[in-house]
Amino acid sequence: MPLSSRPVRQGKNMNQEYRRHLIELRALVLVMVGAFFGAAAEGADDVSDGTSGSPFGINDAYSASGERTSDYLLDLGVTWISDHIPRRAIEKQLKDGAVRYDFSEIDGKIREYGIESHCQAWLILNIESSYQFEDGRQAEWGKKSSRGRFIPHGPKSYEAYGRFLQETVRYINSRSPGWKVRYWSIDNEHASLFLPVFCKAELAELPKVSAAEGAAAAAESYADLLLYSARVIREVDPDAKIVFGGPGGGTPDIEYELYYWKCLSWLKKKDASGGFNFFDYHNFNVFEGYQTNARNKGLDYFRKALSESGFTEKPIVIKAGGTHSGVDRIAKNRRLKRPQTEAQQAEYLVKRFVYHAANGVQTILWGTITEDSSLHGTFSQDGLVYNGTPTREKADRHRESVDPGKGIKKLSYYAMKFLMDHLREVDWTAAQNIMQGEDNIYAYRLRRKKTARISYVVWWDYVNEPEIEKKNVRVAVETGRSAIITELLPHAESGVALRQKTYPEYFRNEQRPVVNGLLTLALGNSPVLVEILNEDTPH
Repeated sequence: MPLSSRPVRQGKNMNQEYRRHLIELRALVLVMVGAFFGAAAEGADDVSDGTSGSPFGINDAYSASGERTSDYLLDLGVTWISDHIPRRAIEKQLKDGAVRYDFSEIDGKIREYGIESHCQAWLILNIESSYQFEDGRQAEWGKKSSRGRFIPHGPKSYEAYGRFLQETVRYINSRSPGWKVRYWSIDNEHASLFLPVFCKAELAELPKVSAAEGAAAAAESYADLLLYSARVIREVDPDAKIVFGGPGGGTPDIEYELYYWKCLSWLKKKDASGGFNFFDYHNFNVFEGYQTNARNKGLDYFRKALSESGFTEKPIVIKAGGTHSGVDRIAKNRRLKRPQTEAQQAEYLVKRFVYHAANGVQTILWGTITEDSSLHGTFSQDGLVYNGTPTREKADRHRESVDPGKGIKKLSYYAMKFLMDHLREVDWTAAQNIMQGEDNIYAYRLRRKKTARISYVVWWDYVNEPEIEKKNVRVAVETGRSAIITELLPHAESGVALRQKTYPEYFRNEQRPVVNGLLTLALGNSPVLVEILNEDTPH
């Protein structure tokens, strides 16, 4: 069947000076509009209410280097972003003991997210301070070591932390009329901050009794901090949602057992509500592991832990996750030593987003738009857009995959854009699992919010049946005369090959008949979108 073509929305490159003036002009216009009408200006999609738009988004989207990431956000149609708010960069203690706040480090990202892109924001409060405030407790080992990192522990340090929270939340929520932060995470993967304060060594290195006692004290300290943070933030913004800043993708079992689940237990004892609205965990993996993290923990595991802690109804959100393309054979992270194609990264993206959204995860973000700037880092090849390094010379020297050039979009970028364009109006709370892994087939029935039009996303986990090239499957669908089946992976080997082509012509599609309510599909490597056509369906 011939390829279909639809109009493309192109992002435009702008120099830094023009960008700065444009942001300032838009900010001025929004302020004037809000003052004139006596109400906050809102985006056309009403993304400020925290419920509309797609649940898919980007983690750590802002680039401090000045790269125009908002162009990518706008082009992708992203409605959710997350980023970090580092207390240590904002809080400044003067010689006389007074404290002032310098928000210059976060101003750029707040302007870009709020004024320009008007994204729904999920911000992570990195709670450690550079100052002890007499009774703060210091971390003494681990990733967050003793280099001036203190957690609140007594009245003086809690008072200083509370002032920081009030000033920060007020400041950020005042930057763009009609826009404010929806989710606040109380730190991020916080075992690496709280355990060093109370355990003084890695849990695995301690006697069992000592490890359990230290981890329990650390867990209670985080529980106290979360409940306090929630109260302060909600005093400033009663609509704010609080996120339990959950475990990372590589968290060892002993930390789950002795620390994270103990945190939930303490929260339940201290406040029946737990103080938080959402539970967050992170899941990076190789491309076929889209359902779990690298330690094979997924939704079932975390929902069971929440249930056993008395939080059965708490929704799950996933801030960070992704997989790489290419290979880095000397990276510390073993995942990056496994070669993966751009198509495999794009396949992981589509399956991870749809699987989790269809199974009740309210917000799912991808880890970064552009490649991380550090060579051989955990996230250095997870981006949707290349950053220009390593060059061929460096790649050969370090046994990495060569970067084809700064700003070149990967297949995963186009796959995400297509998902955002075609699944934006899906009511994910009404998603139905038609098939959930039976015979390695996954099929989800999706309904549009406004039109009630029905679509399906279907795929085959072909890696489990390597002896088969194609798999025929019949899916029970809505009554209709035919369906358009569109492959959700671009038809190309790499993003470089798409630069001279027009979006979305490289997403292959065909029309197939629906016979007695059944649609026959020949599935290969690509997940497919099925759109049912009735007599009155425009196409």
